Amino acid sequence: MSRLLTQRSTPPWGPKTRRKDSPLSFRLSCLMISLIMILQTKYVCASSSSEFYIEGLGYREQALQQAKGKRFASETPQGISVASYAGGTNIMIKGHGLNDNPQDNYIMLHSKEFEEKLFSPILTEDDAFTSAPQLGMITYRLPALHDLLQAPDEFLNQYGSFTFYLTVLPNMEHGVHELECANEAYCTIVYQQSYTPRMHYISPPVVYADSWTQVWFDPKSTNSLIEDLADDEMAFINMKVGGQLIDFEETMTSEDFFSGYGGIAAAVTTGQVGEVLPGQHLEMSMLWEVGDTYTDGAMMTHCSYDN
Repeated sequence: MSRLLTQRSTPPWGPKTRRKDSPLSFRLSCLMISLIMILQTKYVCASSSSEFYIEGLGYREQALQQAKGKRFASETPQGISVASYAGGTNIMIKGHGLNDNPQDNYIMLHSKEFEEKLFSPILTEDDAFTSAPQLGMITYRLPALHDLLQAPDEFLNQYGSFTFYLTVLPNMEHGVHELECANEAYCTIVYQQSYTPRMHYISPPVVYADSWTQVWFDPKSTNSLIEDLADDEMAFINMKVGGQLIDFEETMTSEDFFSGYGGIAAAVTTGQVGEVLPGQHLEMSMLWEVGDTYTDGAMMTHCSYDN
């Protein structure tokens, strides 16, 4: 079994580019450190048991929207071949031997590139709410790579993809069993830079309730994965500013197509802002079937009072 990653004297991206001057190449929270101590005392290897195993991973619908195209419509657990570097990919994990409490199922991701096993963040309340471990299924939103690896984006962007193999550790009273896939491909997750959309800026930078704003973004290759849209659907699932949805009902149709790899001005669309108060540095987000959009802080014009 691969070792758990806790410390490393020199991260692969070098000591001068560590995030927040952390002495760890991949920092674990106090909760994760406590979990390691628990596992070291209770670990029971049952991955070879025919009763406890993972069938595989599949895509789940995003934000109550209907899945788009064959790639996302099917929930057949055959692995996650496309995930955004920015995380947010909504996946399901089908398995046998899961803990009935969703948040007591710990997600492990084994990095192919670094040959290390990482504790992934625990399930959120939203993940737990949409999970049904008694029926052999939990849902999980993948973390962003820079959070999972605690690595600077400059380093991550040197790679075209990152591959992980997922296992689950259900914390049971009699111990912790590591659940694995009989077919490794069915538990494989591939983060792909070419399918990570980027949001560049909005114009004007001041937003308020019912105002109109233009959003400039680059979908990369993601748009090629979206097909067979219903009349009331868009290529992307939603866009938010300050946590409030931007309405594109009057400006977009299911036939609008956004080509990628065109630089900052690759794509632009106009929408109406919801009930949001004017404020400084309101968070922007844009969700696709592959996950969240990467926002480059150096290029993104945050919402503010400045004209």
